[in-house]
Amino acid sequence: MKNYLFSVIHKHRSDEHELSDLERNWDNLVDRLGAESFPDFLRIFWNGRYQFVRNSELFKRVRENVSNRGDVFKLIRDMDEDIDIYLTLTSPSTATNFPMNIKKYAEQLKMFSVKQPYSLLMACYRHLEMTDFEKVVKACVNISFRYNVIGGLHTGDQERAYHKAAMILNSNTSEKFTSKIVIQLLESIYVKDDVFRASFADKTIKTTSARNKKVVTYIFNEIANHKSQVNLDLIDDKYTIEHIFPQNAESGWGDFEVPEASNMIYRLGNMTLCEKSLNQDMGNKPFQTKKDILVNSKLILNEEISQSSEWKPIDISNRQKRLAKVAAHIWRIDQLS
Repeated sequence: MKNYLFSVIHKHRSDEHELSDLERNWDNLVDRLGAESFPDFLRIFWNGRYQFVRNSELFKRVRENVSNRGDVFKLIRDMDEDIDIYLTLTSPSTATNFPMNIKKYAEQLKMFSVKQPYSLLMACYRHLEMTDFEKVVKACVNISFRYNVIGGLHTGDQERAYHKAAMILNSNTSEKFTSKIVIQLLESIYVKDDVFRASFADKTIKTTSARNKKVVTYIFNEIANHKSQVNLDLIDDKYTIEHIFPQNAESGWGDFEVPEASNMIYRLGNMTLCEKSLNQDMGNKPFQTKKDILVNSKLILNEEISQSSEWKPIDISNRQKRLAKVAAHIWRIDQLS
């Protein structure tokens, strides 16, 4: 890419001063991106401003649209304009000039391993007031949770919907856009409540990877906050994920049949958060022992479990259906519901 841009400048007989400016601006962009992949940034940047492009066609599209010195310097200026918000989205922990809520929502998108909204969010950052921008980022978290994390739906359609919304923002610079207008543009990728509840009620998340552990912890942290009406922070070392039916259950635990047992371990209805000390006490013990230990948990999340008389597949399924109803309220966008 750099060689191509320099070749365009050379072709139009630019002086050494222009070449030095280009070299300096280019190096500044690459230095600021650090470990981030430049092609990833370029594609997201491009899709936030121009016609949608796949990775395989990116360089071809740039060559078609950047053919003279004016195009080259405009490309560099525009990338420089977008890099701050891109770095906030991809590396929120290092961002310093953005409100805490925006960084929090960016962390959640990163935890979900979701990048599809980035091109739209970069366009929104250019066109919206900061308060409206924050609302759109939060909406993208809720959309991503429903569509990607729980639904596991096709991301190609989703990415094109975000791109279409970005193009609407870019094409009408005279209109005063608000978060409400932008969020309405995303209705096609907002999973409706009935579909979301059904997907959540059947969801399995295998907590054998660091990413999935973070996601499950996040889910139950949000549910605990909703139930207690208190802003708790359970995403720390004091709390861990408890699998009521154990990951390494002994034969005969709760009369689970072998085929169904393996399918139940990582159902959301079989998991909760609890204090690490209680989790260590429970281990692989029988349910009656676990429920007696969970009585000592300070989390309202565990009251229902500690009051259950038994723990069988039907209990896991029923609890997960109840959690699905709660989740539909937490990850909701009212204007799209």
